[in-house]
Amino acid sequence: MLVFASADPDYFIAHVEVTRVKEYREEAARLAGEASIGLLFRRLSESRLVTIAQVDGRVRGAGSEFVRACDMSFAARETAIFGQPEGGFGVIPGARGIQHLTRLMGRARTLEAILSATDYDANLAERYGWINRALPASDLGGFVASLARRIADFPVANLAVVKERVNAIGSPRSTSFAATRTSLAKASRTRGHNIVFKLR
Repeated sequence: MLVFASADPDYFIAHVEVTRVKEYREEAARLAGEASIGLLFRRLSESRLVTIAQVDGRVRGAGSEFVRACDMSFAARETAIFGQPEGGFGVIPGARGIQHLTRLMGRARTLEAILSATDYDANLAERYGWINRALPASDLGGFVASLARRIADFPVANLAVVKERVNAIGSPRSTSFAATRTSLAKASRTRGHNIVFKLR
């Protein structure tokens, strides 16, 4: 059982440092095999450990994708903010965000979230299916701790089997991630932004 929480009440994970993406890619290219944040998140999802994201504060971009890689996510109603801002700076979510959000929220809501690059409060994130539940901030830690203790008391082998079977049915296919990586690389090479013309 593994619970992820932030020591900073204003931020869970804001995103990757966008000014260093080129540096990250160059470093990954030097490593053998696939080395990406998407692979890290896939391994987290496929791990035998049960994982919970306890979200208090902002979670955007790669942070949102990290939360989706966890098995469950619970957020502070008053302070949690979710978003996929990549569209606003000319790229797409490349670390499983598109696949997970589409599966959880449906096509139209995923397009709304990604194309608008808008922030969503915990109430709307819960309603859209982005997270399991939004709870009062004062109750969040106690709720997550109680749930984690309860799950941890069950037989470990059974937890792993349940997670494996749910993943087999509900997780996006790896071919979808390869296509997203290709699209992300293409979008990253494009200069400028779309221009919106007002029709008269």
